[in-house]
Amino acid sequence: MTGKILKINFQQALKAVKTLEVLSDMLKDAATEDVFLVLADVGKNWEGEASEAFCKKLRLLYDQIYQEAVAVNAAAMEIGNQVQKIYEAEQKAIITVREKKSY
Repeated sequence: MTGKILKINFQQALKAVKTLEVLSDMLKDAATEDVFLVLADVGKNWEGEASEAFCKKLRLLYDQIYQEAVAVNAAAMEIGNQVQKIYEAEQKAIITVREKKSY
């Protein structure tokens, strides 16, 4: 097996993590603001079983969007943690190599 070099641009990886966190927040905001605005309008302007069924589906949609946003945020946090661990390991390896060269 040939050795392969893995190069990671840590700044770019952390920027991608930040982008995922922002997207997660945007999803949460959209779910909260947009869905609940529609729920409020429907509640004021529509009555009966059809209205209740529609509102129930909107609440389910809200829950699904919100849970996806939470999952995206959790993934971003885990990616950030892994990037940090890799960076720290790389720094430790660099120090070890420098120390061995100085002998």
